[in-house]
Amino acid sequence: MRGAPVLSIAAIGLFVMVPLLAHAQSDEADRRFKEAEALLAAGKVAEACDAFEASNRIEPSAGTLINVGLCKEKLGKLGSALAAYRAALERVKDPKKKAIATERAAALEPRVSRLRIAVAAEARVEGLAVTRDGERVEADDYDRPVPVDGGSYEIAASAPGYRKWSTTIEVRPEGDKASVEVPKLVEKEPAAPVETAPAPRDQPAGKGTHRTAFKATGYGLVGVAFVSMSYAMYLTVAGPIPAYEDLRSQPINPDTNMETQVTSDDCGATLGRRVREVKDNPVNVAYDHACNASRTRMIAAVVGLISGAASIPLLYFAYRSEGAPAGKQSVGGRRARRELAVTPVIGPTGAGAIVRLAW
Repeated sequence: MRGAPVLSIAAIGLFVMVPLLAHAQSDEADRRFKEAEALLAAGKVAEACDAFEASNRIEPSAGTLINVGLCKEKLGKLGSALAAYRAALERVKDPKKKAIATERAAALEPRVSRLRIAVAAEARVEGLAVTRDGERVEADDYDRPVPVDGGSYEIAASAPGYRKWSTTIEVRPEGDKASVEVPKLVEKEPAAPVETAPAPRDQPAGKGTHRTAFKATGYGLVGVAFVSMSYAMYLTVAGPIPAYEDLRSQPINPDTNMETQVTSDDCGATLGRRVREVKDNPVNVAYDHACNASRTRMIAAVVGLISGAASIPLLYFAYRSEGAPAGKQSVGGRRARRELAVTPVIGPTGAGAIVRLAW
């Protein structure tokens, strides 16, 4: 039978008889089955095979599988045809259908090509997966000739921790006995460890830059507050601010006949006018010095208080999420905390601030 044509005259007649023996029950399966019959009558064998297979997927039946086998035979795909006849024999109940499937399968057995995939025992490593054109080959099919259609096949093998192996083999359409051996896979070289810089201790990722900026700004404002309040204290204690009672004892300038009774409330306005009118008057010059020093002291005190107050939230947020350094604990067993406190002090003779930093 090796040189026999793909379909005998009796087999061609089966295309007419089998549809009468098998009818799909569902509407969709029946529609695809009738579509396959029409395509087959029009000589479109490949399209008819697809329609028969679609009908069988919707509702499997022995009659439809027999038609799939007959289509595959006509296309020269003897391995697929034999598989379809064997599948039909597994579910057939009608004696006539069983006889047809048995006859066709027996006729194909000596003609179909077979492919053997050999896997030695030492090659069967843990997790081994062998595929034929991307489809998994079960371990039961290793070292066993399996009916296949003619054509080119890619055989591949892979396993965790091993390099993938693959090869391509050609199988003749009929009567071929092809074989391929899967070698023992080569182990992959261990990947070099990737060194990563350790994250800074006690510093959540992404927040170090912000905390550094807060610290720099906060300590800068503390410095401004310290200098400003120190200067204000200097002007209060040792600065050139004469008492108003001493200024009142100065003689009246005979040229201008201007009074020297000036209070701090109108110091700026009155003094500015007098200085412009009589620049050399010693009383006016003394008032000028006193007022300028008083203003400077007030500005320095205000700047110091604002800077000290602004530094508190900045340093608080900079240190709030940081823990104490490793190993530093209080007597009670709890970790020590970093604390910063700025307390403004305003007295009858000046203003200042107390800065307390607990580390």
